[in-house]
Amino acid sequence: MLKFGVLLALVAPCFCKHLEPAFVSGVPSVRGGRPGSSRLLATATSVKPSVYEEFGVTDVLNAKPFSLPPLPWDPMSLGGISKETIAYHYGKHHATYVRKLNGIAKEKPEIAAMSLEDVVKKSDGAVFNNAAQIWNHNFYWNCLKPNGGGTPTGPIAQKINEAFGSFEAFKEQFSARAAGHFGSGWVWLVQGADGKLNIVDGHDAANPVRDGGDKPVMVIDVWEHAYYIDFRNARPNYINAFFDSINWDFVNSQLA
Repeated sequence: MLKFGVLLALVAPCFCKHLEPAFVSGVPSVRGGRPGSSRLLATATSVKPSVYEEFGVTDVLNAKPFSLPPLPWDPMSLGGISKETIAYHYGKHHATYVRKLNGIAKEKPEIAAMSLEDVVKKSDGAVFNNAAQIWNHNFYWNCLKPNGGGTPTGPIAQKINEAFGSFEAFKEQFSARAAGHFGSGWVWLVQGADGKLNIVDGHDAANPVRDGGDKPVMVIDVWEHAYYIDFRNARPNYINAFFDSINWDFVNSQLA
């Protein structure tokens, strides 16, 4: 029994280290890979280090002052969205925004001293574009999970019914907004100061954090790099795949 107790004491810290929360709701990753403010969403990820090597992102996973958060799920596990899409979307586009913002931060120490969310709120031009795209993608990955989707449960289900009448009506309106968005951008489910849900969209890197007032609850990326490999120009098919993979637990955690 004594030997078992000694062995457990040695193994337990190593085991628990791999179960630390990987993301923070709202802003899953901020400066230096450290969690930012807001509630923690405990997420154990089983992504092998070799995946990040394959995607060519090991240089930015622990970069400073801004880092690329690890994926919250294995990139082969989503089903409707392929590993190849994620390799380009996460490994090329998302990672490039991090590299560019870190490059800017080297020339502008005031940027390096700020949190990612503050950069989004207070910057313009290339600084804003790269920072907001990092923030948006961090949030987007958390909105997805393997074997997700279906009819929502918990507080979000009630909020959706109050705002849209039913989940079916919400899905129809959100899908139409996402399919009809002209050009690149994001379509958000947000919660207003009055607690009511609403659907908003923004072009390029625009997001509710910059605009102020509304709290992001869920987002879909409608830039072509999010879906073109799998669905070509059939954006509605990508939207269906998104709904089949929504992480309603994460969405619930974002409600005020």
